[in-house]
Amino acid sequence: MNITLAKPDDSDTLTDIAMLAKGYWGYDESFMNAAREELSVSAKKIEASNLFYYCLKSCHDEILAFYCLDTSGEADNNTVELEALFTHPNWMGKGVGQQLFEHACQLSVNMQANALLIQSDPNAVGFYRKMGCEIIGERASGSISGRTLPLMLKTLR
Repeated sequence: MNITLAKPDDSDTLTDIAMLAKGYWGYDESFMNAAREELSVSAKKIEASNLFYYCLKSCHDEILAFYCLDTSGEADNNTVELEALFTHPNWMGKGVGQQLFEHACQLSVNMQANALLIQSDPNAVGFYRKMGCEIIGERASGSISGRTLPLMLKTLR
């Protein structure tokens, strides 16, 4: 397995993985339809200068999971946001997410960030806690009105 930068041609595959991973948690059709736009990855997003999409690929060049770092600095200048981290359900629980998370942390340190901010799905809180993150608050969902999501932080240095 190797981790590489995503290419614009990967956008449909990344969107499929995001939708499958979110659907894994048993959300109903109405929820999934409401979240579709927020979970969609376009070629334009992959090419954006402040977003860094990385894929974990199998030895057969199949994308198994991906993450996105947002370096726009909206949180603050020393914090990078983990905009997305999704693993195909067939690969959940096999260390794929951990590999990507560790890669994201190292890339953030290389960018001189002191912390990684994560808006987590409630079902992923346990994973992020295992990765050393702590809940620091809540943030409104970008796609589901009235829903709040755990806001987590990983101190990098």
